[in-house]
Amino acid sequence: MSGRLPIWEIPLSRNSRTKTTERHGDLTVTLEQASPSKMTSTPRDIKGKSRSRDWRIRYLPEADDISPEALSNLKCPFNTIPEPKDSIPAEFTENVRHLLSSQETGAPYTGYYARLNNALVSVSNVYGIWFEVCVRGNKFECFRLARSELGLKNHPLLGINFISLEQSGEPS
Repeated sequence: MSGRLPIWEIPLSRNSRTKTTERHGDLTVTLEQASPSKMTSTPRDIKGKSRSRDWRIRYLPEADDISPEALSNLKCPFNTIPEPKDSIPAEFTENVRHLLSSQETGAPYTGYYARLNNALVSVSNVYGIWFEVCVRGNKFECFRLARSELGLKNHPLLGINFISLEQSGEPS
């Protein structure tokens, strides 16, 4: 087998969108992309800043190029910063909780956590993908894709190469 599984493109009715589904083993990823001709402007507030922004794009320690070509080269591990606020839409936070650092919650630092066999697993959503996070030295690091057992829902930006990410991450 070539290592790449089939891709299906399904045109959606009347809105010029393309839906692409990829299967990688037990992982299924669905991407939706609007045609450029249907793009609309983003509402701006008084200071000219955008009021709405794609939740999948957020500050990371290194300067980020989010073009599909650059995202296709993303590999684990990479530095991250755990989410200080519960900012991911509810439909993508099933099976995770945003916890504040405290003895009461058991969370060593503020961020998202999933449970695996009654243990907290630190996770972070970068570019719409859930990664497991660890602390190395004095930095937070996404070291692998979140395990399928955690049941987390991904909504990746266009260009993400799941095979490359899975191969570059640490084994479960």
